[in-house]
Amino acid sequence: MKLVHAMGIPKPQKINFSKSPVVTDETREFVNKIFIELQAAFPAWRHTFQTNESLSTAKITWMKALVEAKVTSKTQIARGLKVARQSESDFFPSVGKFISWCRTAENVPDIETAFSMLSYYIIDQQEEIPLEVRAMFDLIDRTVLRTKTEADLFRVFKRNYRFVCGLVNSGQSIDEYLREPLALEHSESFEQSEERRLRVLDEISKTRFKLGLKR
Repeated sequence: MKLVHAMGIPKPQKINFSKSPVVTDETREFVNKIFIELQAAFPAWRHTFQTNESLSTAKITWMKALVEAKVTSKTQIARGLKVARQSESDFFPSVGKFISWCRTAENVPDIETAFSMLSYYIIDQQEEIPLEVRAMFDLIDRTVLRTKTEADLFRVFKRNYRFVCGLVNSGQSIDEYLREPLALEHSESFEQSEERRLRVLDEISKTRFKLGLKR
């Protein structure tokens, strides 16, 4: 009997949908290699794939999702696998999560780490934030920043993260998306500023827990 991680991907049955993604034998082999690496990075992967059938079905879904998202280059996949190896989770990621990892830019933190810098952004500690992440926050309307919950902000931030990483990966400048630091509504002492930063960070932590993100 073959080991589960060594199984090939069964060819999907023909579907009469003209818009179905074109999946090649090369893509199948590519996904097989991705799964082997991810299984090594996430030791609790059997919790997600408890049978050979569920693993084979997942591979077909991943093939289609990667093609639909146009995440098929070796550079993109290598970027995603690099983030995967640095993950603190033991459990296998969803295909959507992996695609978001593949869309990160070199030297830009993963999306959860980048969003956690909101606490520094709110209190204008810009030196703590990479320029790329600053641009992601700068693209959010300031009224939204001041009035929405962290959960709402994260949904907006995800779009900005993908957009800025796309610019960086294609060698384009992000300068036009950077703006002047947020002006404080009133002067604060260092203690007051730190207290506010910790309060915001605590709210982010609670929101990330509700969204199922790693801490």
